[in-house]
Amino acid sequence: MPLPCRDDSLLLGDVVLLANNAVSLDLWVIARKATRGSANPLASFDYFLAHLPAEVNHASMLVLAWLLAGIVGGGFPRSQPATENGVIGLTTKVWAIHLATYGMLWASVPLLSYVVDFNTQQFTGPAFVLEVGFNLVFVLAWRLGYFRYGGAW
Repeated sequence: MPLPCRDDSLLLGDVVLLANNAVSLDLWVIARKATRGSANPLASFDYFLAHLPAEVNHASMLVLAWLLAGIVGGGFPRSQPATENGVIGLTTKVWAIHLATYGMLWASVPLLSYVVDFNTQQFTGPAFVLEVGFNLVFVLAWRLGYFRYGGAW
């Protein structure tokens, strides 16, 4: 059964944006924090590469939670919202469902540790708060821009 989405560009844009946010957070914030004080100028990049499997899982969990929230919350409607307020309301609703879904996935990380090593700084409370806050801002900006400037959403 296909996703209930009229415009694949909206769906693809959400996925790319969220995956990019997760990887960017891992590279520019978490890896730099973990290697602070190192004499090697490329230490944060080395840290990032060394923990790449956990970073891919991190981004995958984020995107999976968003897709589930979008399906449950009607985040990929078959018709375009009538106003920008409709876009904001719909996106915020999906984000709230996403927050709960992502929180449950995040809480299950210790149970999933036999699959992949999740014992990295990507899976800490401050990283979670930082990530979900940035994601709301970026997804709202993306969807408002898409609504205003061009998608067939």
